[in-house]
Amino acid sequence: MSEFKAPSSEEVTASINENGENIIPSPIQLPDWLCIFLPCLKNLPVMIAYRKIQSDSAILWRTVPGRPEEQDWVGYDSDACIINDTIKLTPGTIIPADMLVSKCSAGSLVDSVLVTGESSLPVTVNSTLYAGQAVKQGEIIGRVTAVGKGLFVSKLIKEGKFPAKVEGDDDEEVGLLNEKDEEKGL
Repeated sequence: MSEFKAPSSEEVTASINENGENIIPSPIQLPDWLCIFLPCLKNLPVMIAYRKIQSDSAILWRTVPGRPEEQDWVGYDSDACIINDTIKLTPGTIIPADMLVSKCSAGSLVDSVLVTGESSLPVTVNSTLYAGQAVKQGEIIGRVTAVGKGLFVSKLIKEGKFPAKVEGDDDEEVGLLNEKDEEKGL
């Protein structure tokens, strides 16, 4: 028997109804049809940063599809995360939801350059991690504490504070390609 408890399908439905899906709101709120006519909008620095913090998948402790008596780590689209889900992160993962760390391997690190402007942040038990951060090193398990509009990064977007700025330089956004990177083909 595992130390984790998978939410029931009723709990998943209730959480989504109460908190919404785990989708980070776009920093530019325009109708889709306008983006068709103004494709340059997707190349604005804020939209480039927004795409970089998007997670496409999450490894959640859930009931195994087709085997209701069995629970295990199951891959889902990141919008399926709900509050109180148990989530597992591995190196290279973009964190899909805010979470509180319950277990992590020694030396675990996350990159938060677009969210808070910091890189190589150490992770320990009881650390709070935010959607949009990237796991650089280690395996991390925790409990989801916020999704969708309740995410820390969603609040930064709403306040116009996303992406993070480099300390000491009010004009430079971090984590974006600069001219030298573009010349190198990055």
